[in-house]
Amino acid sequence: MSDGRIVVVGTTSDYIDHIRRNYPDRALFITDPQERAKAAEAVPEPYEEVLTGLNNFNHVLANLHQHLNLYGVKPAGIACYDCESLGLSAYLARKLRLMFPSENSVRLSRNKYFSKNLWQQAGLPCPAVILVRDLSDMLQFMDKIGKPLIIKPLTGAGSELVFKCTDHDDCRRAFETITSQMINRRKLRLYHSEDIKSAGVKPLKEFAAEEFVDGTEYSCDFLIEADRVEIFRIARKINALDQTPGTITAYVVPADLPEKIDCEQFKFMLAKAAHIMGFKRAICMVDFIVHQDRVYLLEITPRPGGDCLPRLISYSCGLDMIGLALDFAEGKPVSISEALHWEILVGLRILAKRSGVIRSIDDHVIVRDSRVRECFILRSTKHKVIFPPDDYESRLLGHVIFKPVSSKCIEQECFEIESKLIVEMEDSPWKSMQAQ
Repeated sequence: MSDGRIVVVGTTSDYIDHIRRNYPDRALFITDPQERAKAAEAVPEPYEEVLTGLNNFNHVLANLHQHLNLYGVKPAGIACYDCESLGLSAYLARKLRLMFPSENSVRLSRNKYFSKNLWQQAGLPCPAVILVRDLSDMLQFMDKIGKPLIIKPLTGAGSELVFKCTDHDDCRRAFETITSQMINRRKLRLYHSEDIKSAGVKPLKEFAAEEFVDGTEYSCDFLIEADRVEIFRIARKINALDQTPGTITAYVVPADLPEKIDCEQFKFMLAKAAHIMGFKRAICMVDFIVHQDRVYLLEITPRPGGDCLPRLISYSCGLDMIGLALDFAEGKPVSISEALHWEILVGLRILAKRSGVIRSIDDHVIVRDSRVRECFILRSTKHKVIFPPDDYESRLLGHVIFKPVSSKCIEQECFEIESKLIVEMEDSPWKSMQAQ
């Protein structure tokens, strides 16, 4: 066993399994016991994993030190793949004197209001944003800008509790829903943890409202190292029209920026956006929208993109972003070859169309499709699908990676392939009881 290991903080069991299989003896995992309990993958050896609750940072540090001393392991770096674990990672990195973005930079980037406000002050294009403390803030902001609004939690992720409001009635409904739903999420680390509390924000009571910018949305992974910027990949997002706002149904790689957007200027924008957050050395993911040949920044986070993106990128060009992040955490120089060959592929997220309990799920028709490179079904029988706003994760049934026949009809091909998944569901018992 090597005595130097990269500390991987708070990630999911599928990432842990990937790292153990592809990069054996390189990582030490800090894992929530609840994540380990529900995992279907093989359990790591005792020396590979620290099982501990992740809310109390001091407690995590003490358990980590105990583990390091017990097995004679030295931390070789810090890696994090999950938004809710970034604050803990920054704290551990400071205590262990390892390279990682600072705690303050993580706080700034995780706050949807702080980050855009700082960007606007620096002249970077992004949606106009305000901090919402009560309904009147939203209504006045909508009247002022004369545009639809997007309301979202300050420290959320993905499409969770994201609402599009086109009039005052929409604002009222969204404010009521997000206020009540955040009460149920008060113990979740995504919204309520030590790094957020110490930043002086109230993520359960304060929200962000920003102007709606209509355009094509993209996701990008890039390296920032002093003044050096290297873009690893750009993916175009396809929005799910039959789901809640902000829900992505597919990613397309590689994606090119519109011709009128200068690549060097785009890199300069990324560098400036990262530096304003305080990122001096990091692998970052940035989400942005292109509207009328202009880039509008949405958010930035010091971790590589997740969801089905790592698998999609690997199939498209052979680049493993999970492993690249390990090398970077260990201080190794990372770069991608200009000769890297990218194949146009689509990562389709399979989303349930209704709530209920899965009676059966059959992907054999999808697997036989010649376009399909990978079909991964996440759920099985007896899985409960609960729809937003009560739950946003359970509706994701899996993903399909496929080679589109035509780049002009990708949305239609997504619909066609998705319809080949045979799912039988029965009404949820909790729904039936509520109806009585």
